[in-house]
Amino acid sequence: MKRWAKRMLLGVWLVVGLSAIAKGGGAEFAVRVEDPESLLGDRSVAFKRTVEAAAGMWGEHLAGEARIEVLVILKPGEGRASCRCPSMVQIGKHGANRLFEPSAIAKLKGREVNTGGQPDIEITVMGAYLKDLWFDPEPEKREAVIPRDKLDALSLFMHEIAHAIGFNGWLDEKTGKPKSDMVSTYDQRIIFEEGRFYFVGLRAMKVYGGPVPLSTETNNYHHVGLKGVEYPEMLVDDLMNGVVFQREDRFSITPLDLAILADAGVELKGGQ
Repeated sequence: MKRWAKRMLLGVWLVVGLSAIAKGGGAEFAVRVEDPESLLGDRSVAFKRTVEAAAGMWGEHLAGEARIEVLVILKPGEGRASCRCPSMVQIGKHGANRLFEPSAIAKLKGREVNTGGQPDIEITVMGAYLKDLWFDPEPEKREAVIPRDKLDALSLFMHEIAHAIGFNGWLDEKTGKPKSDMVSTYDQRIIFEEGRFYFVGLRAMKVYGGPVPLSTETNNYHHVGLKGVEYPEMLVDDLMNGVVFQREDRFSITPLDLAILADAGVELKGGQ
């Protein structure tokens, strides 16, 4: 599969017990892993290092300086991985609704943020999903061969972190309308037409060539791509695609991902 997005450099990483600090530019990610059932076994070091690497790669693009708290929770049972931002910060109004942005981004902008002890980014990984994941022995290089039946864990964590810093919101999946009086900075760039979601931020449309189709069938609108004619290679290859996460393949941060985040209010380095 062609990979049109260039690979991004990793910042400095340091492992300290169950916690770690990953640095990417001015963003400092404090990573903590909770694995009360010891589901990771001898993969705990590789697991933490992979989360750090993913955070560092995003840090290379984010403007501002802040300490961002990342919590990864391992839970027994079936399922895959998910991410949420426990601390959203109200920054204004969007029409009649209250407008919120993730606490990680608010911190990087220098806003006063009170998370109440909650992390800025919370990732949950189900134990059964671990059998599908492959941990790169040198995630900063991304050169080792991925086994044919495995998913690249680094790509997974980059994907999940992106949800916490911008690809999130509260629109109703059936109507496209806010479920309450709360909308996210991502939601404010969404339109809903004929049962489908599109992202219409100006930067993103310039990169894509028009409104960006978002997932409605195999995933939610926090992802790009629809099956069929509106699923070109650009979206197949995108880190935030919501149709299929290919085995034996690496996903990287793309210009489209960065453009969507910029449209959603994320400040990027060098006017990216």
